[in-house]
Amino acid sequence: FEWVSQEISPEWLEWLEVEENATELLVHETRLVHGLLQTPAYAETILPPEKVEQRLTRQEVFRKGTPPFFEALLDESVLYSKVGNPGIMAEQLTHLVEMASPDLIIRIVPFAADLTRFTYSFVLATVEDGKQIALLDGPLRGHITESPSDIAELRRFWGQAGAAALSQQDSIDLIQATIKEDGAE
Repeated sequence: FEWVSQEISPEWLEWLEVEENATELLVHETRLVHGLLQTPAYAETILPPEKVEQRLTRQEVFRKGTPPFFEALLDESVLYSKVGNPGIMAEQLTHLVEMASPDLIIRIVPFAADLTRFTYSFVLATVEDGKQIALLDGPLRGHITESPSDIAELRRFWGQAGAAALSQQDSIDLIQATIKEDGAE
């Protein structure tokens, strides 16, 4: 089935352009560390070999002249997912701590968060003209939407999840404690 692994949806190619030109990226991730935050070993564990380089190349968005403001709300379960082995997870979690900065915010939505509803992972992007675009991560593929009502609904959920999330410093402390608990330092 070689032809299947080469398939790239036109929507995905559109999203790569949005991501590259975004001034702001707001991520809500429920299952895995978001692709822009992944280490090579983590990416190699979850992706077919031909997709790893593309994943890592996307991270160049943080090294351009004016990188986008980036905030990730990661579900606490992401910290405890067994991706690869304990060494890969420790490296990934350490990478999250090292990446955190005033313009690259990483916050954890704890298990105890009182959210009134749940959603799939998504990214809200703002591009230079102020337009907002979202990528909804479905079970089979992503879906891009520019619908004002969809964007409003996602922003509402983003606000609820953000209000329930730990501060960046408390999130870093939790990530570091998780590394120590797993004994993979």
